Amino acid sequence: MAEIYSPHTLLTEIDVSKQLRVSLAALRKWRVLNRGPQFVKMGPLVRYRQDDIDSWLGALPVGGGRCHETALPIRSSGRSVGALGQRLRESVGAH
Repeated sequence: MAEIYSPHTLLTEIDVSKQLRVSLAALRKWRVLNRGPQFVKMGPLVRYRQDDIDSWLGALPVGGGRCHETALPIRSSGRSVGALGQRLRESVGAH
């Protein structure tokens, strides 16, 4: 069963890596590169607040679910139409 943390609970690196389903090494690398959630440094200890993890997750870009109105039209031959499609064909050498 998944653990439920209050917004102010201080979580360990292991707690966060399990919650995000990433390796401890990945979480540490994100911290060094300032890419992951904010953390609290208490001497040699690193802790994370659930609020900071939730905020970080909420700020990440999401994908999928493209609206059909924004999709490029497709010709019956299966090739994309428009300048973008033309540039794509030229870049891969398919004329």
